[in-house]
Amino acid sequence: MKFLSAAVFLLCLPVLSYADDTKVQDMQNNQIKPYVSLKMGYNNSNLKISDPANKTFSNGGFSFNPAVGLNFNTKYLDVFSFRLEAEYLRNTSVTNDYSIQRQWRTGTAPYFVYHYETRKSNVNTTVSGLLFNAYIDADLPIINPYIIAGLGYGKLVQENQLIVDAFNDSTVTGGDTTEYVTYSENHSVYNMFYQIGLGVSFDITDKISLNAEFRHIDYGSLKLYDLEYKYNANQVLVGAKYMF
Repeated sequence: MKFLSAAVFLLCLPVLSYADDTKVQDMQNNQIKPYVSLKMGYNNSNLKISDPANKTFSNGGFSFNPAVGLNFNTKYLDVFSFRLEAEYLRNTSVTNDYSIQRQWRTGTAPYFVYHYETRKSNVNTTVSGLLFNAYIDADLPIINPYIIAGLGYGKLVQENQLIVDAFNDSTVTGGDTTEYVTYSENHSVYNMFYQIGLGVSFDITDKISLNAEFRHIDYGSLKLYDLEYKYNANQVLVGAKYMF
């Protein structure tokens, strides 16, 4: 919730800052400039499954983030400026293997049937969506550090390949039965995303800059049967921005 509160505050701050007559004059004087950017990098995704063991997996992948935005050139305290941005997000699939073992019994005494089951699952997840970001840039002589917060909406897709290995021990007949089943299934959900991060940019020319940043992004969760799958990621991105 702290991350979400910070994201909402930063998204609203540039709009509030331009509410008075002075900022309207800045807009008329072409103090707002559009830009395009592209960032790529390493995506360390985390998956937490709410089974009895609360299993957590971590896996690396690739992130691809093109964006368009507006740069608000008016300086505050001769240092700070603002940006608003729409960013497309797509992260590569994350693959994790896990198994759950269960045992229970059915029937009434003394005619019990004992059931033993192992569920082995191969989980692949893919995330895509649109984020609306706000930046606060500190314009210093050599490097320009910045903070970023964003809110968005996107699709979370989970592909499961499930293998069920079951064994039944019957006290009724004295016999045993086994069952081995494998199947695949696809599930998806649309969630709200939020992110927050830090970065630095380096001006190459008055129009082109290079940047590097670290982000934490939360994708929400997906509920499947009696389990909940929660997803988030830490990203290290590098990229370039072109100002028109």
